[in-house]
Amino acid sequence: MSVRVKTLKVFIALKEGLKSLREISIHIGTSKSSVDRSLKAVERRNCHPESWLWETEEGQEWIRFLVLAVLIDFGINGGIGAEHISQFFKRSRLDKQFGASPTSIQTMIKRIESLFAIYQNEQEEKQRQTGKSREVIIGGDETFFARFMVLVLMDLPSGYLIMEEVATDRSYDTWKEKAKKRLEEIRLFAVHFVSDRAPALIKLAIEGLGCQAGADLFHGEYEITKWLGSAFSRQLGAAIKNIEKSKTLLTVLQGKANTIPENIQETEKEIEQHESVLKTIVSGKDSYKGILQKISTIVHPFSIEENGQQTSEQVENILNNQAQELKIIAGNNGISDSQGALEKFVRQIKDISGIVSAWWGWAEGSIATFGLEPFMINWLLFTLLPVVYWHKQMKITKNKRLKAVYRKAWEQALAEYHANPLTQRLSSVDVARWRAWAEWMTNKFQRTSSAVEGRNGCLSQMYHNGRGMTVRRLKALTVSHNFDRRRGDGTTAAERLFGMQFPDLFEWTVERMGELPLARKSRERVISNPLILQSVPA
Repeated sequence: MSVRVKTLKVFIALKEGLKSLREISIHIGTSKSSVDRSLKAVERRNCHPESWLWETEEGQEWIRFLVLAVLIDFGINGGIGAEHISQFFKRSRLDKQFGASPTSIQTMIKRIESLFAIYQNEQEEKQRQTGKSREVIIGGDETFFARFMVLVLMDLPSGYLIMEEVATDRSYDTWKEKAKKRLEEIRLFAVHFVSDRAPALIKLAIEGLGCQAGADLFHGEYEITKWLGSAFSRQLGAAIKNIEKSKTLLTVLQGKANTIPENIQETEKEIEQHESVLKTIVSGKDSYKGILQKISTIVHPFSIEENGQQTSEQVENILNNQAQELKIIAGNNGISDSQGALEKFVRQIKDISGIVSAWWGWAEGSIATFGLEPFMINWLLFTLLPVVYWHKQMKITKNKRLKAVYRKAWEQALAEYHANPLTQRLSSVDVARWRAWAEWMTNKFQRTSSAVEGRNGCLSQMYHNGRGMTVRRLKALTVSHNFDRRRGDGTTAAERLFGMQFPDLFEWTVERMGELPLARKSRERVISNPLILQSVPA
């Protein structure tokens, strides 16, 4: 019988009216000295009005849940140090109920991290036993810490972190060894790999994993932004500064009684010239931003204007035309491309566009497995799918201008959906079934690896704001991301990838953590006095 269980039984016996040590010891089956120690422990903890609550079975269980929730959400996921967490429990007047010292906190966190690793191994083993393999569209990148580097591999539709592995280098051989092993472990095979075009990742996709290597649209646009966006900002600042300088000079000249009229007229002409230059710069910048938006609205399986099917070749041609427009804008505004940003973008256009035809191949292949009539296939691909697709794009984008464009496309697709006679004939059960398929298919269109970049940024921020990163902590964060964090629909990344329910990570951990450590008497505070000679241990 543990100390906590024994103390709880003593407390219950007191509530039932038993008073003497002999009565209580006989009732719970232990010695009188043991009962006496338990009573003294209860008395020591009874130093606040609410203390009696924590002696009950319900109170002890609540404290246990609270402590573990704080350790997981703030200690592990939030990167808060053990000292801060210990201080929180002391301020909450709970430090008398369990061991809340920084050392005890650290010990419990390490135990939780070990349990998280066991949990993921158990759940992935259950998935492996199903014998089912799954297609994944993955994104990969690496992130750096002071003492090591981490290779990150994620299934983009579900957000499942397939791999967060420590490595000494990011060569092709290292990526291939770790990525192939991990994919085989959980029965996944890649059909598309979106990356920032690092040579090792391109080779990994084509040769190592045997899938299509896609280019990240975000990185392509970023190259253009670094080039033209920065140049326009510099020009804009210089033009405004010139106008302000000339206007200041004009004010000074107009304030002098002996100013020559020709000087005033010359200054006024300078202002007009500077304003004309500013107008040209603003026009060029607006055109550049418009093209950036058009690039973003072009790379979709459906045309933004007519909702018709697009091919990779069509998208590629349009993007090449936009690249030429950018070249003209740069030339008209005297902006050189010394770093070859536009050339980098043009080289990626084919791989950026490749996702479009690949996605249509997956959609048509998926539909073929249902054995449907042609009219039903046509309704699914070109009536229902555009509605679901544009609705998702409208929801996930944060850019107000893009959101308005996607909303217009969604409303157009929705009107065509309701106007289709087949829509009216289908039952609500059938519509719900095919809508679920359309949402699943829509999630497979992944043109960026932003989710991987976001994950790397999250880890870097935690590393720099906290106390570094250990391999054990990294593993725990991976498990938490996959099996604990939920989207708005209430699903975890593991549930979205594997299509099955998993035990709640927090409840699973609580069941296996055991009892909280007992509170210990703190050491007496020792104030060092340099004026007193003290013996130093040899």
